[in-house]
Amino acid sequence: VGELHTILLLAQVYHRREDLGTAQLYTGEAAELLAGSPALDSVSRADAYLGLARLAPDIGQLALGFAYAQQALHLFQAIGSQRGQYEAHVLCKLIAQQRGHRQIALAHLQAATQLARLLDLGTAEQTFLLNTRAHTCWYQGQLTSALQTAREAIALADSAGPVEFRVYNRLLCANILRARQEYADAEAMYRDTAHVLEETGFTLFRVWVEAN
Repeated sequence: VGELHTILLLAQVYHRREDLGTAQLYTGEAAELLAGSPALDSVSRADAYLGLARLAPDIGQLALGFAYAQQALHLFQAIGSQRGQYEAHVLCKLIAQQRGHRQIALAHLQAATQLARLLDLGTAEQTFLLNTRAHTCWYQGQLTSALQTAREAIALADSAGPVEFRVYNRLLCANILRARQEYADAEAMYRDTAHVLEETGFTLFRVWVEAN
């Protein structure tokens, strides 16, 4: 367990440093070690697969990432961990969405939402769930629902959420308004996003707002 945990930590460190090649190397080592450790307890195994699934999308391994998330989900179901199942469903949803598998993504979102009602989620997680639900509605062309959900996410983030979600949800809202061809409102929301960036000091995100 100790060696596996250390290798996963190294993969996470290199991922954060944006050295994705080295992160991929350590991720592969962790996957091999995990596969070759049949005596590993179910909780450690599930957590390890969840860790691999979180890293895989950013190192170009979407298919593997989805498989890792499913492995984690099955293990968390076997041990009865609702929290683990929630996190695995969220990852399955995000990866399926990136792969263009929208119906699969929707199914996992619905499962995650049901589990969320049973869990004591913090404000950050509640805001994140609203954000990902708004994205799903947007990609399915349900722009009215997407806009309403994005505005709910803004309100929650402004009341008690993390700084970054105040920015993320405003940008999402602006993009949905643009998709609805409500260009004046979209431009106003982009300006508001830029204002919040300056207000909160979250300036590294400025280039992404400008690109949108």
